[in-house]
Amino acid sequence: MKDYNGFDGATRQREVNWMNRQYDAGLRERPTTCCACGQTKGRIHAHSEDYTEPFGEHSGKFPLCFRCHMMLHCRHRSPEAWAEYRDAVASGITFVPAFTFKDIEVQLGGGSVNVERAGRHRAYRPLDEIENGDHDPRRGARRGQQNCGDLTP
Repeated sequence: MKDYNGFDGATRQREVNWMNRQYDAGLRERPTTCCACGQTKGRIHAHSEDYTEPFGEHSGKFPLCFRCHMMLHCRHRSPEAWAEYRDAVASGITFVPAFTFKDIEVQLGGGSVNVERAGRHRAYRPLDEIENGDHDPRRGARRGQQNCGDLTP
């Protein structure tokens, strides 16, 4: 696993392993809905911005579908595609589910992607919170404490 947000890959992997043990023991439910776009199909990942040990409530705070998760991690590779994606998601657009990185490469390259549905404007914008560093532990930031997992699309 690569370094991210000031945390080394080994620490990130320890958190993933901890989360999996929590799921397996029934101490935490696996996420089923993307807090950014409302997607319920495919795998929903528990994204973290804060890998501070000991792991706990701050771990896996952002349930994200594969597409939202990969777009987030590729935001510096393609800033224009990332900005367009955030705006589309905030406006209520849900894209066809992605299951592999190859599924989102077209979008990162600025190509069009099939839209599954367009819903209402989303008032809560977790992708913007992450982009703005609202959950970056290096900044002492803990703003936006809303738990993404408690939201319904």
